[in-house]
Amino acid sequence: MTSSNNKSKTENVALGRIDLSERKSWLSIGFIWSGILICVPALMVGGMVGTSMTIGKAIFSMLLGYICILVFMIPLGISSADLGLPTVMNASRSFGIGGSRVIVSIIIAISMVGWFGFQANVCGNSFSQIMGDYLGISIPVWVSSIIWGAIMLMTAVLGIGMIRYLNMVAVPLLLFGLLYGLYYGLVQMDGATVLSAYEPQQEMSVLTGMNLTMSGFITGAVTAGDYTRYARSRGDTVKACLVGVVPAGIAVLGIGAILAVIAGTGDLTIVLSNTNLPVLGLLILVFATWTTATSSAYAGGIAGVNVLKLKDDKRAMLTLILGIVGIGLAAGGIIDHFVEFLNFLTNMTPPVAGVLVAEYFVFCKGKAEHWKPTKGGNIVGIVAWLCGVVGSMLLGSFFVPSINAIIISFVIYLVLRHFVPIKAEDEVELADAN
Repeated sequence: MTSSNNKSKTENVALGRIDLSERKSWLSIGFIWSGILICVPALMVGGMVGTSMTIGKAIFSMLLGYICILVFMIPLGISSADLGLPTVMNASRSFGIGGSRVIVSIIIAISMVGWFGFQANVCGNSFSQIMGDYLGISIPVWVSSIIWGAIMLMTAVLGIGMIRYLNMVAVPLLLFGLLYGLYYGLVQMDGATVLSAYEPQQEMSVLTGMNLTMSGFITGAVTAGDYTRYARSRGDTVKACLVGVVPAGIAVLGIGAILAVIAGTGDLTIVLSNTNLPVLGLLILVFATWTTATSSAYAGGIAGVNVLKLKDDKRAMLTLILGIVGIGLAAGGIIDHFVEFLNFLTNMTPPVAGVLVAEYFVFCKGKAEHWKPTKGGNIVGIVAWLCGVVGSMLLGSFFVPSINAIIISFVIYLVLRHFVPIKAEDEVELADAN
């Protein structure tokens, strides 16, 4: 039973089960994924990849990266759609209720608060730069970060309904703006000639391009259940993931790559502000960060509720508090730690996916009636996750770290779970897990 309140415009369901009557259309969920993917950091990643290999090779590596993401994102999304539960509650069986709170929820909460802060910082930096260049108004970056961080946070506080509306408005605008930027670069800046003659000085490998592609969206993919719990069916989950992720993901990375090559810089703030419609460039930068930042704060709030054992109706308040922490990080210049942050996400988050998929689709046989939370901490899930983290670090740059981590945790969980089964007396009802 869900704990939502239909009379309130603020979503107050966090850990409870979503009733079928409150599920949303697959298209609206797909818009949320697209909004998350169309962001300034993705454009930056696209620029990094695009300036380090040929455009064709860059797009190929991006496509492979998103295919790898969907391989585990779709099963994660389906399990949460079946259960009607967010990611942190999905984990309360394979990790145990305690393990879900202490490990999974803390990782997600810290990651998402940091990601929200980074997005607010990027938005503030872009806003200050464009205001200074075109209106001669000098606004400190920390002030812009606070202002835009507060605006973006309010959407997350209101919850899934407002996030859906934001993305349904923002995504078409963002796609139009990016396509215009692409047109301007190719036609007005003679970009076609530049592209045809472009040869990267130091060529990046396809595997490195895949890793960069996945790193920017890895935590969003692992927390897919926070949104697919609202999907009406498995089919809707698959459609939302495919249509929401692949077109937008490839478009934003590909356009970022092309514009970076044409302009000779990976700073897309400069590229977009140099078009003959700087206001459009500003809107792209603001909305691109807004749609992603609000989703980060939303997921962080859900995870935080689980960490602190709060009631569902405290989600909005905790999202606000954590968001303020993120804004503080933004004002302090979290953008300087972008690479370190991506490395943290790459090493700590993906193994969670391997454990969750193994438990639900192998041991629960993909059936919601076989799933129940377990008391305390499930040592099998915790050890498998830890093996995924350590194994990925030890393998270093071999293959793709995110994929390595998922495969290791998945295999270790299968083996250990076979010898250490979950006992019936360790299972509890969902109501006792909240």
